[in-house]
Amino acid sequence: MAQANLGRLSGALVVLASRHSAGDFGFVPYCWTASERSIYLAAGKPPVTVHDLPAQMPALPVYAFARDVACDWRGPMLSGADFRRVNSWKAPRLVVFDGVAASAEHPDIAGPLFVVPTTDLCIHPAQLRLFEENVNVDKSKDERHARVPLLRELLHGGCNITDYVITGEGPAIYQEGSGSGWAKLWTLLDRFAGTSSFDYPDRTHRRLPQEFRVTVQQLHERSWEEANDAALGGAAHG
Repeated sequence: MAQANLGRLSGALVVLASRHSAGDFGFVPYCWTASERSIYLAAGKPPVTVHDLPAQMPALPVYAFARDVACDWRGPMLSGADFRRVNSWKAPRLVVFDGVAASAEHPDIAGPLFVVPTTDLCIHPAQLRLFEENVNVDKSKDERHARVPLLRELLHGGCNITDYVITGEGPAIYQEGSGSGWAKLWTLLDRFAGTSSFDYPDRTHRRLPQEFRVTVQQLHERSWEEANDAALGGAAHG
């Protein structure tokens, strides 16, 4: 996701550990130097990684979920495994959904890109059971699994799913030369990582950016806790 660090060369997206419960990326208020800008434009090397950042630097955790099937007006689905990640940490975060990713058969098709705060997602007990059951399905045996709720069915607070659409370019916004779609996403991340409250979606819910920020140290601690839990779980079954 090299394009993700280009933006306006103000702020940066750093990659988090694979399957990190906090998200896939952290958006941080990073100021690029002229040298870093030149190196990035020439070689695509980001200026920093999450391990280079000060422990108390604020970060905005962001999930990025892509789908390779078309979605209807109810939006994309959140798989059981994806939901487990989102639901495993209660801190507010942002979820970026690619409505439909371009495929080999249809390379020019790209669905909408949705950005939804986790605070706007609510799941009912029956839906939760479906998610949990689907996580345990043995897909290697081609077991059938129940349909998980679609994005529209998880929203609460009175907003329509279309209110969360940032661009119709879908995953194409990450490609070189992307225009206004990428700028809109980057601007939204910058606002959530800022200090001033604002409405999102427009003229609806008032957002307090400080509620969505964590520190880099908290991201490291969360990663360590997950690695430790996994190690203990492996030892228990060994």
